[in-house]
Amino acid sequence: PFDRATINTLAGPVVAGVHALRVDAGQAQIYVAVAAPLTSFVAPLYNTAIVGVLVSLILVAAAVPIIILFARRLSQPLRMLAQDAERIRNFEIDGTLHISSRIAEVRELLDANELMKSTLGAFSKYVPRELVRRMLRSSLNPEPGGERRPVTLLFTDIQGFTQLAESVDPETLMRKMSMYLERMVGEVQRRRGTVDKFVGDAMMVYWNAPEQQHDHAFLGCAAALMCCYASNEMNHGWREAGEVALPTRFGVNTGECIVGNVGSKNRLDFTVLGATVNLASRLEGLNKHYGTQILVSKATRDGTRDEHEQERFLFRTVDLVQAKGTGQPTLIYELVGAHASSGLDPVLAHQKDIVRCADWERVFARYVARDWAALTKEAEAYSAKYPFDPLAQVYLRRAWVYLHSPPAKDWDGVEKFQTK
Repeated sequence: PFDRATINTLAGPVVAGVHALRVDAGQAQIYVAVAAPLTSFVAPLYNTAIVGVLVSLILVAAAVPIIILFARRLSQPLRMLAQDAERIRNFEIDGTLHISSRIAEVRELLDANELMKSTLGAFSKYVPRELVRRMLRSSLNPEPGGERRPVTLLFTDIQGFTQLAESVDPETLMRKMSMYLERMVGEVQRRRGTVDKFVGDAMMVYWNAPEQQHDHAFLGCAAALMCCYASNEMNHGWREAGEVALPTRFGVNTGECIVGNVGSKNRLDFTVLGATVNLASRLEGLNKHYGTQILVSKATRDGTRDEHEQERFLFRTVDLVQAKGTGQPTLIYELVGAHASSGLDPVLAHQKDIVRCADWERVFARYVARDWAALTKEAEAYSAKYPFDPLAQVYLRRAWVYLHSPPAKDWDGVEKFQTK
């Protein structure tokens, strides 16, 4: 006898059991055997499992479109946020991203992106935008150091600003300076210049850094002319209104500098250093000696020619000078205007400017030839024709001095300055 067993038959598994019944003493033992197919026990469970699987499949099939719709509604804002983050990395921070989402985390990411744009926008007002863009693109870790590179520098300064500041109330001066610098910086930035710093009323600008610009000398001269035009235009309006004007002088120089980060690990300034910077500053100051408004070096003039070596600006020779603090003499020129090939319509040189510069070059040729009598004659004739040109008076004084006290035979024509 046994309690329970499973027997494999041709018809399938059968569950069987044999049990002994209680009988009185002396009677024969009686056993009861029970057998039933296994399916009689598991069929309901099997059927229930099939129904469960079918119901689950139906529920999953019904839920898939809902899941896809929800995923799309979640992924689309995330995709837009990712694209916005890439634009921020490229320093494209203009415009506001509009996303409507009920998901708190998406709204938090959107607020974080907008805050980052606002912060970078404010930061770029103090640091050159190209430098910020380069740092974002390359994950640059700023450290002290730099590289040697040719650059073009522009220095500006307002004539008589110290006396002006003492004669005008601070509120009026601040209003005028804000209007003035807004125009000047705008002209510089339209010519892709980097404003390095403001020193009181003065401004220092450079080209070919941080990003390289093969036409940096042309851009520097174009910016100088356009800033000069803007300054003169503002001054004309102020004079007509009976207000004090802000006459501005400019100096432009081109040469090699060290470009990079200067300072300590905790406080850096991206700038340019070298003798080229010093000469550009000195050229701005020399304007007051020659009565000019824009002075440029020979290196700058040479760098402004087009691919066919044609002049794109009108220059006139001013002098061969060695400015204070510089080691080598350089020819300096007055930047008078632009030729049509420059594309700078507001500052194109007129025919009378071209004639005046040609007349002046004949005066300067007499100076180089050391023909003091002829220089006096040419300068007087030039001054009579152009009575408002201060440069002629400079050479008339020199002609008178050298005519009565000729320079030594080894005279090289260099005018040396001991003051700024």
